[in-house]
Amino acid sequence: MKKYVRSSTTSEIKYEIEVTRKNITPQAFYNYCNSRFKSKTGDNLDMWVSYDYWIDDSHHYYHKDQHADWATPQVEVIKEYPYEVQYYVSNTYNFILEFEFTDDSVGTGYMYVKEYVR
Repeated sequence: MKKYVRSSTTSEIKYEIEVTRKNITPQAFYNYCNSRFKSKTGDNLDMWVSYDYWIDDSHHYYHKDQHADWATPQVEVIKEYPYEVQYYVSNTYNFILEFEFTDDSVGTGYMYVKEYVR
């Protein structure tokens, strides 16, 4: 699993959730993450990414941009691959949901979600 740098900031954190599970199917991992996300935020995980989109083999996209023209310059990252999604805007939010197979049906999943009060 890749590790991502988490930015430090003085902004107030709205919520932060980190989950790692081993020897689990992608569907069971997504469902577990959804229950953790819902208990912490009251929303469903599909507000970030649906299960069907997360596992879809047809998307392969990466974008990173430094928005120096914004009122407060920020970095934006969008990464969308099968079983690997990240949406990040510095000092605003960071959403990571990824899964790495160890055999044909199970593997290790990682979710990290942090959103700041805006």
